[in-house]
Amino acid sequence: TAARGAAAAAGARLPSRQTAPQLARGAAAVTGAAALALGPGGGCALPSWLPPRCSYVLFVHIPKTGGTSIRTFLMNQPGFTYHMLHVDGSGKCSSRGRSELREQGPVLHWECLLQQLRTNGSFVDERPRLVLEVHGGFSNSTRLAKQLRAVAAAEPLASRDCVATSFALVREPAKFVTSNLHDSFKHSWFKHEFKQLAALHPPLPDGT
Repeated sequence: TAARGAAAAAGARLPSRQTAPQLARGAAAVTGAAALALGPGGGCALPSWLPPRCSYVLFVHIPKTGGTSIRTFLMNQPGFTYHMLHVDGSGKCSSRGRSELREQGPVLHWECLLQQLRTNGSFVDERPRLVLEVHGGFSNSTRLAKQLRAVAAAEPLASRDCVATSFALVREPAKFVTSNLHDSFKHSWFKHEFKQLAALHPPLPDGT
């Protein structure tokens, strides 16, 4: 899941499969949930901090590692615009992706964004600070980080002193696995199969 903690105020959850329509609905729900959780005038922006002139941040969200708290923090940094990424692995910018980019919706198609960052200085000037979230389980996040770094080293970003940053959170392995298992049994669409499996294999008389 992708929306717990701060987003729990609105009960928002992101889909477990990264399709564009589901991401759009999920990202919109998360945005609203974060706003509800923070309340009027709430936020967690760094005090006395001026945002960089040009910065693109890639947040690789590994589920069950505190990513929702980081998302809430990033969404409230002044000067930055937050988006979720749709990565389909095609290497091509679709017409839907171009439309999402024009509309500046909650979800951006990765290939379309890269295309603009590589070729369109006006786009960079208009949107110089973006925070981009991608789920680590659905894409080659290392490849995305390398692509973003390469784009920042070339024009039109290089002459604008743009900074590319990629990061992820990790968690103590045993707690990570336990949390994932608990979440799977609690929220997974396979939980009815879990119940059927338990019924077929009841505990033995000795409790094993």
